[in-house]
Amino acid sequence: MDETLREPTINYKSLTDAIVRIVGMSSEERPAAEGIADHLLGFFGFQDRVIDNLLAPADRNVFYQLQDWGLLTTASEETTLWDGRQWRIHYWLLRTDKILNWNPPEEPEVDPEIVNIYDNLSSEDWGIETYNEGDAWLPKKRELDEY
Repeated sequence: MDETLREPTINYKSLTDAIVRIVGMSSEERPAAEGIADHLLGFFGFQDRVIDNLLAPADRNVFYQLQDWGLLTTASEETTLWDGRQWRIHYWLLRTDKILNWNPPEEPEVDPEIVNIYDNLSSEDWGIETYNEGDAWLPKKRELDEY
């Protein structure tokens, strides 16, 4: 069989690596990514789609999070039942393109003047008056020995 015609394969390691990269997890957090990958592959197995009706609400919430990360997407199809009614089926699909070919987003160019805005403030600008005796709405200042 020609290797170029084969579908890319998502396995436990590639999915774990994608979760770690996309979410920005550290090496200490890798076991959490492995747990998510194992849970996800438990639904997909060797398929690239899962019917939404199979999911419990807690699992669906995990799938929504994975969709936000770009690892899953949704699709639906309609079919006509024998009695003429329309039936809609919703699917969750693995984003093999994102999982196998993930590239980090480019860092935006940052203006150093904006980042260091507080470095340009004078010491008078930093002075904060926290208590003014003339403010009638404030309680009177007490000394520590009054407590």
